[in-house]
Amino acid sequence: TIKIFTNCLKIDIEYKTLGIQWDTTSKEVITQLLRRLKMRHRDPRLFYLTMEVLVRRANVKNTLVLDEDTRPAILQACHPKGESRFCLQLKPGGLIRVHTSALQPTSQYKSLVISEETTSDELLQLLLSCYNSMEPVEQFSIYE
Repeated sequence: TIKIFTNCLKIDIEYKTLGIQWDTTSKEVITQLLRRLKMRHRDPRLFYLTMEVLVRRANVKNTLVLDEDTRPAILQACHPKGESRFCLQLKPGGLIRVHTSALQPTSQYKSLVISEETTSDELLQLLLSCYNSMEPVEQFSIYE
């Protein structure tokens, strides 16, 4: 298990503990965290993980930015308990409103928080998952 500090998600939740495997990636941790907190309208690409490592002798913290493919459980095993911690961080992005009557006739729009890096296909996939739709992304188009 790992403890992830989530101050950028909700003020009232300091951290969340997740059970993960050795081969679980940072990207999978973020997706699992958002799902567990019922934040389906948040783009997983809007977030990244950092690991703060305490250097005991110098009493200094080093912050490592983790790639999507990094395996946090393996990194955590390399440091004594209490000398490192994982933090969820926010990338640049913003709130958008997408009119969704094509997905659900009774719905006018869905507000989503997405990353600047998110592609239109990823946006469509996020929308489909908000409506529990299993339809392929290729059946839809998005227009400004």
